Amino acid sequence: MSYTALYRKFRPGDFRELVGQAHISKTLQHALETGRIVHAYLFCGPRGTGKTSTAKILAQAVNCLHLQNGEPCGECEACKRIKEGQSLDIMEIDAASNRGIDEIRDLRERVRYAPAQEKFKVYIIDEVHMLTNEAFNALLKTLEEPPAHVIFILATTEAHKIPLTVLSRCQRFDFRRISLVDISLRLKEVAEKEHIAITQEAVEAIAKKAEGGLRDAMSLLDQCVSFAPDEVTAETVAMVLGAMDGDFIAGMAAALYQQNLSFILEGIEQLVSQGKDLRQFLQDLLEHFRSLALFQLMPDSQKNAAVDRALQQGALPDNGVILSLMQMLGEVDYRLRNAVQPRIVLELSLLKAAMPQAEAVSAASAAVSAAKAAAPVGPVGPAGPVDAVGAEKPAPLVKQPATPAKEELPPWETAAPAKPGPKTAPKKEPAAKANWVEEDVPWGGADEAPFGAAKQAVKPVAKAAVKAEKPAQSKPSVVPGGAVTLETVKAQWQNILTEVRKQQVTTYAFLREGTVAALADGVLWLSFSDKYKIHMEAMLQPKHKEKVEAILAQLFGTGLTVQCGLEGSIAAVSHQEQADTALPDDWLPPEEPPLTADEGGEAPWGAPKHKEKAIDPGFTSEPEEDDGPDWSQAFDGLEVEEFDD
Repeated sequence: MSYTALYRKFRPGDFRELVGQAHISKTLQHALETGRIVHAYLFCGPRGTGKTSTAKILAQAVNCLHLQNGEPCGECEACKRIKEGQSLDIMEIDAASNRGIDEIRDLRERVRYAPAQEKFKVYIIDEVHMLTNEAFNALLKTLEEPPAHVIFILATTEAHKIPLTVLSRCQRFDFRRISLVDISLRLKEVAEKEHIAITQEAVEAIAKKAEGGLRDAMSLLDQCVSFAPDEVTAETVAMVLGAMDGDFIAGMAAALYQQNLSFILEGIEQLVSQGKDLRQFLQDLLEHFRSLALFQLMPDSQKNAAVDRALQQGALPDNGVILSLMQMLGEVDYRLRNAVQPRIVLELSLLKAAMPQAEAVSAASAAVSAAKAAAPVGPVGPAGPVDAVGAEKPAPLVKQPATPAKEELPPWETAAPAKPGPKTAPKKEPAAKANWVEEDVPWGGADEAPFGAAKQAVKPVAKAAVKAEKPAQSKPSVVPGGAVTLETVKAQWQNILTEVRKQQVTTYAFLREGTVAALADGVLWLSFSDKYKIHMEAMLQPKHKEKVEAILAQLFGTGLTVQCGLEGSIAAVSHQEQADTALPDDWLPPEEPPLTADEGGEAPWGAPKHKEKAIDPGFTSEPEEDDGPDWSQAFDGLEVEEFDD
């Protein structure tokens, strides 16, 4: 083939042409000048940063016959042979395809022979991390004490996979990612030499897409020139690389902070219809917001094309809005990786980012719904709720939260007498209380109805007291005495999230995926679903956990400890939940009368004797209307025939 790719045609031939690796080129030049050449080098770093090129330059320099200031002359026979790949003593080995112990044994046999043409035999082993453990062990002795005429140059992109025994025997050089400025300058230089017309915006787009790899940048330039031989523009780069047009990105960014929801949905529809990569769009959007943030933080810096387009869309938003949008878009990129329906994920996330007040509206709606659910039934007049027949209903009972110091009883417990006497069933129901039905309660008396049910002895609570005891919805409610109830925390949860978001956005991102599960002994339990296990582990870190605890202490005036767990694994429940479902402490189930028992004898099934435990006088069974005939002596005198087993 007559055509040579640009990255091969413009491969560095000496240390001066090595781009972005001055710390390595200077070190090697000084070592060559002083003769401090070691037997093994390790070149590690990202792809396309010059590892193999530097290895070839070093192999040429150590064999150059007229070395000048640490640079190979490029004119002697040795330099020409090595540059053209015709030297018998410079061997490149691909460790990915020669990774076994047999290949390393063959290498150990060959290193013992003297060089055929050059002063040194140089072995360049690329992707050395692909060697097996056995191959590394076989290479150790040769790598530590090779013959004087052998130099090893190992190159890899994953230095952490190389055994420490090998690392300790090599002189290590770490190659860095090449900066955008260096890549842009190199692209302009190559375009000028090749007579390629290219705009500055296209150069910047290619340099950004290369992500620090010069070889990737040269390949992208080659591809764009093939697509548009006359002139390479930003639109050309966008079409070739699948990137987004700059004006489209600027319009979508403006729609986000201007809350233009219809434009956002139309833009996503356009992306999907054109087959664009949604993750690539998200990355371009993040890069656009980054340019705006840097411009506002450093106004004296030079404006780029993204800032110019944003200024054409209108005034720039505040930096706080930009940083919040970047934070939310970063979370979207994480979700898009494994999303089953990425379009829906992107649409919902962008709409949520464009409407920061959506969570506050949702919290207000939840509060209104809760208030409606707790409101009394019936028309509300000046005097309060009245039932259909005009009789005043008893006001709903207000539960008093329990405090650690002293347990407060509900109103019906305090209104009941300490020792209720025997109770007889009422004969008739008053006509005035058509909606307030009184009936006998077979659960230990009228003052001990189970599970918090209404009892006969309950008196209606005054409406003024109910109104005074109803907690406010607009600000955190602090229980007298310093205790906070689970209902109070749930009612104020959206306010807590808002305060956390103001102080620490990252903590808010983890906290909002949890729900309030329980409150017990000063510990607030948050539950997370299995898919948000990472968020739960992050919330257990002290920096996030202490932030939430400080905000809880500020809102409620008392210290709460935050704990987290997965759904279904939290065993702790709040005192209030226990109080709502617990039976009274002195409640006992009704005793069944024994079938037959002698005086002082044992009752059937081991039940207690009649005279050992009397029935609670407060217990009331069904009204005794007629006991029926007495059958206790009906069978006296009858003989019972006994049967043997």
